Amino acid sequence: MIRAAKKSDWPHFMAYAAAEGWRVPQLELQLFQGPWADHALAQETGGSFCGLVSAVPHHKCGWIGNLIVAPRLRGRGYGRRLFVAALEQLTGRGMTSIWLTASEQGQPLYQQYGFEVVEQIERWILPIGRRMAFRSGADVSLAQLLEADRAAWGEDRSPFLRQLAGDGQLFCCEDAITLLQSEKNLQLIGPWYSGSEAAQGQLLAEVVAAADPGREVVVDLFSCSSVRPRLAAAGFVRCGRNQLMARGETSAIQLQRMSSLASLGSVG
Repeated sequence: MIRAAKKSDWPHFMAYAAAEGWRVPQLELQLFQGPWADHALAQETGGSFCGLVSAVPHHKCGWIGNLIVAPRLRGRGYGRRLFVAALEQLTGRGMTSIWLTASEQGQPLYQQYGFEVVEQIERWILPIGRRMAFRSGADVSLAQLLEADRAAWGEDRSPFLRQLAGDGQLFCCEDAITLLQSEKNLQLIGPWYSGSEAAQGQLLAEVVAAADPGREVVVDLFSCSSVRPRLAAAGFVRCGRNQLMARGETSAIQLQRMSSLASLGSVG
């Protein structure tokens, strides 16, 4: 049986996610157990948890993520059924495009349902350690981030971004802008909206200088981003790659404006 996820499902999800080495921001978990409670589905058999998937609708773009199945049940169709349920839920809510990030293992399944690769995403991590001092640049407001996001995605995602920005820091250099999100055990750069190569480099330097050296910094970077070679120079290490896939009407979405998503691939 597939049903709305309950709070009692999330400890199972977190245990399996930890075993896979997934990084799931605490804020994301709080949203799924609060205002986004109807944006996650769980499957159970005989009262036993089998798996979970999230299906987050923004205004016109929907995101499928966090798809996981109990290890003992993998290879038996549970993941496909959860994925299809999430896809149907987002389609039923009027999403004109649906997005997800896929590993090599998952990509063939999604292609069967009309998803196409639109970009590659690389995960880069800045380990715990010393940071170089750097004078902060221009003041920036949340309104500027919301405007950049709206220009890139062609829709208003301000409720989502306001949640992310609550404990974060905003940075801007010329036409480049980003958010450094702060979690208990990690920091996340994103969303990141592109500017000139020089502006991107200065923005990265400001973010790295402001980050807490006692916590890792994670960014899921579009592989085409001009900031990519600067990450290694700043001490970041590339730790993996996934495919960004989409289905539906995507012509109004300007991926070239983006360097990274607002999440680690699960909610956009």
